[in-house]
This record gives sequence, structure tokens and C-alpha cells, in this order.
Amino acid sequence: MWSHAGIVVLALTPAQRSVRDYFETGGAIGKFVLAIAMLVGVVWLTGMLSEFLRRARQRSDQPEDPKRLFHDVLAKLKLTRGQRRFLRALAKHHALAHPTTLLLSESLYDRCIEESFSSRGFRATGDAPIAAQVRDILFPRGPVGRMALA
Repeated sequence: MWSHAGIVVLALTPAQRSVRDYFETGGAIGKFVLAIAMLVGVVWLTGMLSEFLRRARQRSDQPEDPKRLFHDVLAKLKLTRGQRRFLRALAKHHALAHPTTLLLSESLYDRCIEESFSSRGFRATGDAPIAAQVRDILFPRGPVGRMALA
């Protein structure tokens, strides 16, 4: 131990200096912390990617919202804007939980049309031709003019 300008300086042995220098340059502890941080980062990124892919697969496999599915299917069909508006109004008028069934079931479509016109929910003069056109598009093999609309 020796003194320099009032500061006591301890003389280190070469082994002690070696240990001090090793840890000052970020030796094993620094490398260990870096390795743990990288491992945590990789695990976190893997988890985020896995969650993203799971949600994307769920969105494509099963629509979460039946109304969104209905609107998506309507957009894919070759219908005019007025025909799509008519089908949306028909599904809303009957408060269908799964409105896409209206596009799949001929009997459900006919029943909804008959009830809508009989309850005066729809205009017979303006909506009847649209209803017949939509029916012919959705169910082309069905009998034409089967609906008795007044």
C-alpha cells in the first residue's frame, strides 16, 4: 500500500489485477447477462409470432362475427348494390343471428320474403322485383315465380 497525493492506493497482485480487468471489460457476468437477455428476447419474439399466426388462422378458419361473414359473402356475389342492400335489410328485419343462412336456404329465403311483405315491412311495388331477381340469382334451379307477392 502506498500513498499518492493523499489517496491511499492499494497495490494489487497480478492475479487480482487480472480478475479486476476481466470484470471491467464485461467478462463472464456481462456475457451471461447478454445471453439471458437474448434468450428472453427470442422467447418473447417466438411467442408474439405464434400468437399472431394463431389469430390469423382463427380469422381465416372461423369468422368471429356472423354479420361480417354475411357482408363478406355479399361482396363476393355478383349482386347489384340495390340487391345487396335489400338482402341486408331482409336479414336485419328478421334479426337473423346468422344472416348467411338466408343465402343458403331457399325455404328460409322464401319464408322471410313472405313474412316481410305480409307484415308490410317491405314495399311490394319496389322490393318485389328485387326479391325475385335475388331469388333467381341465389337459387337458379328453383321454380321461377314461385313466390306469390302482392
